[in-house]
Amino acid sequence: MRLNYSSEELERLLLDKGVNKSHIKKIKNEKTLDLSEFSIYYELQDETLEYIPVNCIKTTSRVEHDISWFDLALLPEGINLSADRLNRCMDHFKKSTSLATYYNFFVDDLCRQVDPIGFEYYDKDNIYSASTGNHRTIFARVTGAPYIRAKTVKFKFNQDRYNDFIKLKGTYNTF
Repeated sequence: MRLNYSSEELERLLLDKGVNKSHIKKIKNEKTLDLSEFSIYYELQDETLEYIPVNCIKTTSRVEHDISWFDLALLPEGINLSADRLNRCMDHFKKSTSLATYYNFFVDDLCRQVDPIGFEYYDKDNIYSASTGNHRTIFARVTGAPYIRAKTVKFKFNQDRYNDFIKLKGTYNTF
């Protein structure tokens, strides 16, 4: 299935709904991060239900790093996302009566109950990564939603593991 909207349509709708032009420019340039090495020096802490500041979400479990959030909403070639789900997110955004109403969806219990949203949180870097609910997370980022309420698995930075990682990485890079 293909997307039912283009880059121009997405940008026009964002502006029409009241998303700030500077936010659109930001999400066109802000790229997802690669957190793969975090599993080496962060350790599992606990799990909570919390309000997650959307601007601290830096990647999702379904995408490669270094892709802009705006481009993710356009389903770039080779990305493991569903056009059908992105189209549903776009339709929900189109049908929302206001930006505030749309933002409330992300903190409402219905958003989580229909299909759970989950995140991982890395304390030292203050970074969240979507583990489930990737499509909704992308639209939350693109539209500038302030918060998503979701289950969050927290990871604590381990300085000793990090020091060992840096030593090993330095040794490996010298060969």
